[in-house]
Amino acid sequence: MNQNKLTFDIENLVVDWIGFNSTRTIGSDGKEESLFNESKNKYKVSFRVYNYSEIYWDGLKIDFSSLNGHQFYKFIGANLVNWKIFSYKKYIRLSRLDLCYPYKKTNVKTNFKSFLDQCYQKVVRNKALKNFRLQQNSFSSILKIGRRGSPNHFRVYENYTEIRFELEQRGLRLKAVQNYLFDLQIYNFEQIMVKNFFNYLKKVLIADENYTD
Repeated sequence: MNQNKLTFDIENLVVDWIGFNSTRTIGSDGKEESLFNESKNKYKVSFRVYNYSEIYWDGLKIDFSSLNGHQFYKFIGANLVNWKIFSYKKYIRLSRLDLCYPYKKTNVKTNFKSFLDQCYQKVVRNKALKNFRLQQNSFSSILKIGRRGSPNHFRVYENYTEIRFELEQRGLRLKAVQNYLFDLQIYNFEQIMVKNFFNYLKKVLIADENYTD
C-alpha cells in the first residue's frame, strides 16, 4: 500500500457495489425522474415511483452491483449524477460500498487452500471477530467473515484468473464519510476507504508473498 497517496486506482481497488437509501419519494405518483442521463453513450438511470400503501417504509433503495457499481462510481467522480432530485444530502445516504482487490494469478504454483487455512486460524485467535467460516464453493475454497448486512462482511476466494479479496461495508463508517462523496471530495473519500480496507485485511490475513505483497 502506498502510504503517501491513497486512491482506488493506485491501490488497484474496484468498486463492486454501491448502494443508497433515500427517505424522499421522488416526484409525484408515476412521474419519471432522471438520476443520470448521458445521451452520447446512451446511459440513463431513472426512477418511477408508485405509492400503493402507507404501511411500508416510505423511501427508495438504490443499488448498483458489479460492473454497474464500478461504472456508476465513475459517474459520481465525473460530477454526472443529479443528486438534486433527493434534495441533495438531506434525504439520501450511502448505505453500502463493496470494494474488491483482484489479485491476478501468476504461473507460479501456490497452495491457496493452505493460505486460507492459515488465515482461518488467525481469525479464530482474534476474539473480536465473529461469524466466520471456511467452506468449499463451486471452484475452490472461500473464507467468509461477518454476516451479510453487518458493518463488515469479508470474503476471499479464487476463480480461474485471480484471487478476489472483497469487503462489503455498511453503517456508521460510511455515514461518517458520505459527505465527501456527495461534495465531490473524492480524494478524501478514497483515502479513508482505502485505509479502512487494508486495515481490515491486516486483521484477517497472514503475510504471504504470493497473495499479500
